[in-house]
Amino acid sequence: MASCILDLYLYMTFFSAKDAAVLPSVQYSRNILIAIDLGPYSEIQLTYTLLLTKDFPCNYTVVHCMKENEDEIALSKKIDEIVRKASYNLSLSVEKKIVKVFSKNNLLATINEIHAQNFQSCVFVGTSNSIESNKMSRLTSQLLLQSDLNLFVIPPDVILSFPTNISILVETTHPESIEKLTGFNRYISHYNAFLNFVIFADNQDDLVHCQCVAKDYKAFFRESYTFTFVAQCDKSYYNFLKYIKETQCESVVIPWSSDSDFFRPFIENEDVKIPFSPKIPIFFSKRGEPIEAAFEF
Repeated sequence: MASCILDLYLYMTFFSAKDAAVLPSVQYSRNILIAIDLGPYSEIQLTYTLLLTKDFPCNYTVVHCMKENEDEIALSKKIDEIVRKASYNLSLSVEKKIVKVFSKNNLLATINEIHAQNFQSCVFVGTSNSIESNKMSRLTSQLLLQSDLNLFVIPPDVILSFPTNISILVETTHPESIEKLTGFNRYISHYNAFLNFVIFADNQDDLVHCQCVAKDYKAFFRESYTFTFVAQCDKSYYNFLKYIKETQCESVVIPWSSDSDFFRPFIENEDVKIPFSPKIPIFFSKRGEPIEAAFEF
Protein backbone atom coordinates (compact mmCIF):
# COMPACT_ATOMS: atom_id res chain seq x y z
CA MET A 1 0.00 0.00 0.00
CA ALA A 2 1.46 3.25 -1.11
CA SER A 3 1.96 5.97 1.47
CA CYS A 4 3.35 9.37 0.71
CA ILE A 5 3.60 12.72 2.39
CA LEU A 6 1.31 15.23 0.72
CA ASP A 7 2.55 18.16 2.70
CA LEU A 8 4.80 18.74 5.66
CA TYR A 9 4.47 22.06 7.38
CA LEU A 10 5.45 23.41 10.75
CA TYR A 11 3.26 25.24 13.22
CA MET A 12 5.17 26.56 16.20
CA THR A 13 3.95 28.45 19.24
CA PHE A 14 6.19 29.26 22.16
CA PHE A 15 5.54 29.20 25.87
CA SER A 16 5.18 32.65 27.36
CA ALA A 17 8.11 33.12 29.73
CA LYS A 18 7.96 29.68 31.28
CA ASP A 19 10.71 27.14 30.94
CA ALA A 20 9.34 24.76 33.54
CA ALA A 21 5.91 23.22 33.93
CA VAL A 22 3.43 25.16 36.03
CA LEU A 23 1.26 22.68 37.80
CA PRO A 24 -2.31 23.38 38.86
CA SER A 25 -3.46 23.99 42.39
CA VAL A 26 -4.99 20.96 44.06
CA GLN A 27 -8.67 20.74 43.14
CA TYR A 28 -9.55 17.06 43.30
CA SER A 29 -7.92 13.65 43.27
CA ARG A 30 -8.10 11.46 40.20
CA ASN A 31 -8.95 7.80 40.56
CA ILE A 32 -6.51 5.62 38.66
CA LEU A 33 -6.92 1.87 38.06
CA ILE A 34 -3.83 -0.25 37.50
CA ALA A 35 -4.44 -3.81 36.26
CA ILE A 36 -1.42 -6.06 36.75
CA ASP A 37 -0.81 -9.79 36.47
CA LEU A 38 2.25 -9.74 38.75
CA GLY A 39 4.31 -11.01 35.84
CA PRO A 40 7.89 -9.99 34.98
CA TYR A 41 6.88 -6.55 33.65
CA SER A 42 4.44 -5.49 36.37
CA GLU A 43 7.03 -3.36 38.15
CA ILE A 44 7.87 -1.48 34.93
CA GLN A 45 4.16 -0.97 34.22
CA LEU A 46 3.40 0.36 37.70
CA THR A 47 6.51 2.56 37.72
CA TYR A 48 5.53 4.11 34.38
CA THR A 49 1.99 4.75 35.65
CA LEU A 50 3.31 6.56 38.73
CA LEU A 51 5.75 8.51 36.56
CA LEU A 52 2.93 9.89 34.40
CA THR A 53 0.66 10.74 37.32
CA LYS A 54 3.10 11.79 40.04
CA ASP A 55 2.52 15.54 39.64
CA PHE A 56 -1.22 15.30 40.33
CA PRO A 57 -3.17 14.09 43.38
CA CYS A 58 -4.29 10.55 42.60
CA ASN A 59 -5.95 7.63 44.33
CA TYR A 60 -4.67 4.33 42.96
CA THR A 61 -6.43 0.98 42.84
CA VAL A 62 -4.33 -2.02 41.87
CA VAL A 63 -6.43 -4.92 40.57
CA HIS A 64 -5.26 -8.49 40.04
CA CYS A 65 -7.04 -11.66 38.94
CA MET A 66 -6.22 -14.49 41.32
CA LYS A 67 -5.43 -17.98 40.12
CA GLU A 68 -6.80 -20.99 41.99
CA ASN A 69 -3.54 -21.73 43.80
CA GLU A 70 -2.72 -18.14 44.76
CA ASP A 71 -2.96 -16.76 48.28
CA GLU A 72 -4.36 -13.26 48.81
CA ILE A 73 -1.96 -12.41 51.65
CA ALA A 74 1.08 -13.46 49.61
CA LEU A 75 -0.21 -11.53 46.61
CA SER A 76 -0.75 -8.43 48.73
CA LYS A 77 2.85 -8.59 49.97
CA LYS A 78 4.10 -9.00 46.42
CA ILE A 79 2.18 -5.92 45.29
CA ASP A 80 3.53 -3.97 48.29
CA GLU A 81 7.06 -4.87 47.24
CA ILE A 82 6.46 -3.77 43.64
CA VAL A 83 4.96 -0.48 44.86
CA ARG A 84 7.89 0.03 47.21
CA LYS A 85 10.44 -0.44 44.40
CA ALA A 86 8.51 1.77 41.99
CA SER A 87 8.11 4.50 44.61
CA TYR A 88 11.81 4.33 45.47
CA ASN A 89 12.84 4.65 41.83
CA LEU A 90 10.72 7.81 41.50
CA SER A 91 11.38 9.20 45.00
CA LEU A 92 7.67 9.05 45.78
CA SER A 93 5.55 8.05 48.74
CA VAL A 94 2.32 6.55 47.45
CA GLU A 95 1.79 3.46 49.61
CA LYS A 96 -1.02 5.04 51.61
CA LYS A 97 -2.89 6.03 48.44
CA ILE A 98 -3.01 2.53 46.94
CA VAL A 99 -5.94 0.13 47.40
CA LYS A 100 -5.57 -3.52 46.36
CA VAL A 101 -8.48 -5.45 44.88
CA PHE A 102 -8.34 -9.15 44.01
CA SER A 103 -10.71 -10.69 41.50
CA LYS A 104 -11.38 -14.41 41.62
CA ASN A 105 -13.29 -14.65 38.37
CA ASN A 106 -13.77 -12.02 35.68
CA LEU A 107 -11.23 -9.21 35.97
CA LEU A 108 -13.02 -7.07 33.37
CA ALA A 109 -16.25 -7.30 35.37
CA THR A 110 -14.36 -6.35 38.53
CA ILE A 111 -12.84 -3.30 36.82
CA ASN A 112 -16.21 -2.17 35.46
CA GLU A 113 -17.75 -2.65 38.91
CA ILE A 114 -15.07 -0.50 40.55
CA HIS A 115 -15.65 2.14 37.89
CA ALA A 116 -19.42 2.06 38.42
CA GLN A 117 -19.05 2.49 42.19
CA ASN A 118 -16.33 5.15 42.06
CA PHE A 119 -15.63 6.97 38.80
CA GLN A 120 -12.16 6.16 37.45
CA SER A 121 -10.22 8.63 35.31
CA CYS A 122 -8.24 5.98 33.49
CA VAL A 123 -7.09 2.38 33.62
CA PHE A 124 -3.42 1.58 33.04
CA VAL A 125 -2.60 -1.91 31.79
CA GLY A 126 0.26 -3.74 30.12
CA THR A 127 -0.02 -4.78 26.50
CA SER A 128 1.45 -8.26 26.92
CA ASN A 129 4.17 -10.22 28.69
CA SER A 130 6.27 -10.66 25.58
CA ILE A 131 8.61 -8.02 24.19
CA GLU A 132 8.37 -9.57 20.73
CA SER A 133 4.58 -10.02 20.72
CA ASN A 134 2.52 -8.07 18.21
CA LYS A 135 -0.77 -8.83 19.95
CA MET A 136 -2.52 -7.30 22.93
CA SER A 137 -3.34 -9.48 25.90
CA ARG A 138 -6.92 -10.71 26.24
CA LEU A 139 -7.70 -8.30 29.11
CA THR A 140 -6.24 -5.29 27.30
CA SER A 141 -8.30 -6.09 24.20
CA GLN A 142 -11.44 -6.46 26.32
CA LEU A 143 -10.84 -3.13 28.06
CA LEU A 144 -10.43 -1.45 24.69
CA LEU A 145 -13.54 -2.94 23.10
CA GLN A 146 -15.89 -3.60 26.02
CA SER A 147 -15.32 -0.76 28.50
CA ASP A 148 -15.95 2.98 28.39
CA LEU A 149 -12.89 3.69 30.53
CA ASN A 150 -10.04 5.75 29.16
CA LEU A 151 -7.25 3.27 28.54
CA PHE A 152 -3.49 3.65 28.71
CA VAL A 153 -1.58 0.62 27.40
CA ILE A 154 2.07 0.13 28.33
CA PRO A 155 4.46 -2.13 26.37
CA PRO A 156 6.73 -4.41 28.43
CA ASP A 157 10.00 -2.66 27.48
CA VAL A 158 8.77 0.92 27.81
CA ILE A 159 11.46 3.50 28.51
CA LEU A 160 10.97 4.87 32.01
CA SER A 161 11.05 8.57 31.14
CA PHE A 162 8.30 11.12 30.66
CA PRO A 163 7.28 11.33 26.98
CA THR A 164 8.16 14.70 25.48
CA ASN A 165 7.28 13.84 21.86
CA ILE A 166 3.68 12.67 21.45
CA SER A 167 1.78 11.84 18.25
CA ILE A 168 -1.99 12.43 18.09
CA LEU A 169 -4.34 10.87 15.55
CA VAL A 170 -6.52 13.60 14.02
CA GLU A 171 -10.06 12.88 12.80
CA THR A 172 -10.94 15.20 9.92
CA THR A 173 -14.53 14.17 9.09
CA HIS A 174 -15.84 14.21 12.67
CA PRO A 175 -14.77 17.57 14.17
CA GLU A 176 -16.48 16.74 17.46
CA SER A 177 -13.80 14.09 18.07
CA ILE A 178 -11.52 16.85 19.36
CA GLU A 179 -13.69 16.89 22.49
CA LYS A 180 -12.28 13.46 23.34
CA LEU A 181 -8.91 15.17 23.72
CA THR A 182 -10.10 17.73 26.28
CA GLY A 183 -8.94 15.72 29.27
CA PHE A 184 -5.59 14.99 27.64
CA ASN A 185 -5.18 18.69 26.79
CA ARG A 186 -5.88 19.64 30.39
CA TYR A 187 -3.15 17.22 31.48
CA ILE A 188 -0.47 17.88 28.88
CA SER A 189 -0.80 21.68 29.06
CA HIS A 190 1.38 21.61 32.18
CA TYR A 191 4.35 20.03 30.44
CA ASN A 192 6.67 21.17 27.67
CA ALA A 193 5.66 18.34 25.38
CA PHE A 194 6.05 18.36 21.60
CA LEU A 195 2.84 17.29 19.83
CA ASN A 196 2.65 15.76 16.37
CA PHE A 197 -0.76 16.03 14.68
CA VAL A 198 -1.04 13.17 12.19
CA ILE A 199 -3.74 13.74 9.56
CA PHE A 200 -4.78 11.45 6.71
CA ALA A 201 -5.92 13.07 3.46
CA ASP A 202 -8.03 11.16 0.96
CA ASN A 203 -6.49 12.97 -1.98
CA GLN A 204 -4.69 16.15 -3.00
CA ASP A 205 -7.95 18.13 -3.03
CA ASP A 206 -8.51 17.25 0.62
CA LEU A 207 -5.29 18.93 1.65
CA VAL A 208 -6.84 22.38 2.18
CA HIS A 209 -9.41 20.90 4.55
CA CYS A 210 -6.64 19.08 6.43
CA GLN A 211 -4.76 22.33 6.84
CA CYS A 212 -7.86 23.97 8.34
CA VAL A 213 -8.28 21.07 10.77
CA ALA A 214 -4.62 21.36 11.75
CA LYS A 215 -5.15 25.05 12.58
CA ASP A 216 -8.10 24.12 14.79
CA TYR A 217 -5.96 21.59 16.65
CA LYS A 218 -3.15 24.09 17.01
CA ALA A 219 -5.56 26.59 18.56
CA PHE A 220 -7.02 23.91 20.84
CA PHE A 221 -3.60 22.83 22.13
CA ARG A 222 -2.49 26.38 22.82
CA GLU A 223 0.94 27.07 24.28
CA SER A 224 2.26 23.77 22.93
CA TYR A 225 4.98 23.12 20.40
CA THR A 226 3.27 21.41 17.49
CA PHE A 227 4.24 19.77 14.23
CA THR A 228 1.74 18.60 11.62
CA PHE A 229 2.10 15.62 9.31
CA VAL A 230 -0.34 15.05 6.45
CA ALA A 231 -0.24 11.70 4.64
CA GLN A 232 -2.23 10.14 1.85
CA CYS A 233 -3.21 6.54 2.46
CA ASP A 234 -6.19 4.55 3.71
CA LYS A 235 -7.51 5.62 7.10
CA SER A 236 -6.77 2.81 9.51
CA TYR A 237 -5.21 2.44 12.94
CA TYR A 238 -2.64 0.12 11.40
CA ASN A 239 -1.48 2.79 8.95
CA PHE A 240 -1.39 5.39 11.70
CA LEU A 241 0.83 3.26 13.95
CA LYS A 242 3.00 2.43 10.95
CA TYR A 243 3.29 6.06 9.87
CA ILE A 244 4.15 7.53 13.29
CA LYS A 245 7.57 5.92 13.15
CA GLU A 246 8.50 8.95 11.05
CA THR A 247 7.60 11.27 13.93
CA GLN A 248 10.09 9.64 16.33
CA CYS A 249 7.41 9.90 19.02
CA GLU A 250 7.60 8.37 22.49
CA SER A 251 3.86 8.02 23.07
CA VAL A 252 0.60 8.08 21.12
CA VAL A 253 -2.92 9.43 21.69
CA ILE A 254 -5.89 7.93 19.82
CA PRO A 255 -9.40 9.41 20.22
CA TRP A 256 -11.40 6.17 20.39
CA SER A 257 -14.92 6.25 18.97
CA SER A 258 -17.20 3.90 17.04
CA ASP A 259 -18.05 6.90 14.80
CA SER A 260 -14.46 7.34 13.69
CA ASP A 261 -13.46 6.77 10.07
CA PHE A 262 -10.61 4.69 11.48
CA PHE A 263 -12.88 2.52 13.63
CA ARG A 264 -15.19 1.28 10.89
CA PRO A 265 -12.56 -0.52 8.77
CA PHE A 266 -11.05 -1.89 11.96
CA ILE A 267 -14.29 -3.43 13.20
CA GLU A 268 -15.52 -4.58 9.77
CA ASN A 269 -12.33 -6.30 8.64
CA GLU A 270 -11.52 -9.43 10.61
CA ASP A 271 -7.96 -9.36 9.31
CA VAL A 272 -7.23 -5.97 10.85
CA LYS A 273 -5.40 -6.29 14.16
CA ILE A 274 -6.30 -4.41 17.32
CA PRO A 275 -4.34 -1.11 17.42
CA PHE A 276 -1.10 -1.94 19.12
CA SER A 277 2.54 -0.95 19.16
CA PRO A 278 5.10 -3.26 20.80
CA LYS A 279 7.35 -0.29 21.57
CA ILE A 280 5.19 2.80 22.17
CA PRO A 281 2.64 3.46 24.97
CA ILE A 282 -0.81 4.40 23.68
CA PHE A 283 -3.52 6.45 25.36
CA PHE A 284 -7.00 5.61 24.03
CA SER A 285 -9.17 8.60 24.96
CA LYS A 286 -12.80 7.47 24.98
CA ARG A 287 -14.75 10.12 26.86
CA GLY A 288 -15.62 13.46 25.36
CA GLU A 289 -15.74 16.67 27.38
CA PRO A 290 -16.78 20.21 26.43
CA ILE A 291 -13.87 22.00 24.81
CA GLU A 292 -14.21 24.91 27.26
CA ALA A 293 -13.20 22.50 30.03
CA ALA A 294 -9.80 21.84 28.46
CA PHE A 295 -7.98 24.10 30.94
CA GLU A 296 -10.29 23.77 33.94
CA PHE A 297 -9.01 21.73 36.88
